[in-house]
Amino acid sequence: MSFPPDKAYLVGFALEALLYGLYFGAFATSIAFLGWRRKTTDVNWIMLTSSCLLFVAATVHLGISFDNVLAIFVTSRDAIEGPSTLVNMTYYQVKSISTMYVCDILGDLVLLYRCWLVWEKRFLAVLLPTSSLCALTATSVLSSVELAREPTNTNVFASRVGIFAEASLLLSLVTNLSITLLISGRIYYMARRLQRAQKRRYGMVIAMVVESGAIFTAAQIALVVMFSLHSQKIWVMTNSVPQIYCLAPTLIIVRVGLGRSSSGTGSKQERSSSSSLRLSKDLAFARPDQLSSVTDDRPLSTESITGNRSEGYTLASLV
Repeated sequence: MSFPPDKAYLVGFALEALLYGLYFGAFATSIAFLGWRRKTTDVNWIMLTSSCLLFVAATVHLGISFDNVLAIFVTSRDAIEGPSTLVNMTYYQVKSISTMYVCDILGDLVLLYRCWLVWEKRFLAVLLPTSSLCALTATSVLSSVELAREPTNTNVFASRVGIFAEASLLLSLVTNLSITLLISGRIYYMARRLQRAQKRRYGMVIAMVVESGAIFTAAQIALVVMFSLHSQKIWVMTNSVPQIYCLAPTLIIVRVGLGRSSSGTGSKQERSSSSSLRLSKDLAFARPDQLSSVTDDRPLSTESITGNRSEGYTLASLV
């Protein structure tokens, strides 16, 4: 069954608008937890600024998509080329795809920053995701530049454009997977010698990181598969996936702030979930100079993991 590009573009725009509504709620909640509902004395300006930048990028992409829909399906609806041809015109692709790359890079930067702090600012530990992110930035710029240089009717599957675009999608997937594994692996390493009840606390923090990363990864895999097949359905993903790029990092802030996890039901598990997420919440929102006051009055001291308080710093970067 054929799926024309104009229909795919409309479906993608509708899905993007729906995801933006969800993201707007998540963003507002994250700002509340990073701002006036924070548990620390000082504001975490780095995370607050990065959250705002993600929201601006997602909003700009939605605005570009809306403008393209108006131009293609309203203003130029009677054009000889028709919407199916206009959708694949370079003029409309460059703005949308370039903004998609910006959302992708910003989302990965936020995750990389968290990973760097989780590994106590060890640059060697984050060498792989840092390298892949630098390569992603380079290929994204080259892809956008090459697309802008192509003739009007060139699409994203064109020879030189397609090479850089596919490389960007694959590098984004590698970056996200490596960061997710590094963060969850580090927390697992910290908790490996704890008692079962204490391990559960850290296990729930790992679950939050992995589940948020899984959303990003699933969307990226779908995008890579559609691109490799040269499917016109790719417009469904290119329009909607920028919202996922921005939503995934924000969900960690929201889930820690709300003190809830998708795992754990029932009264006994709820009590354990509440206790464990209170710990992760205090550690996550604390600044490094405030961690001693957070850990001193908790049954789970950071010293019980490795013998020093620097491990508490590891969880401070989750939001």
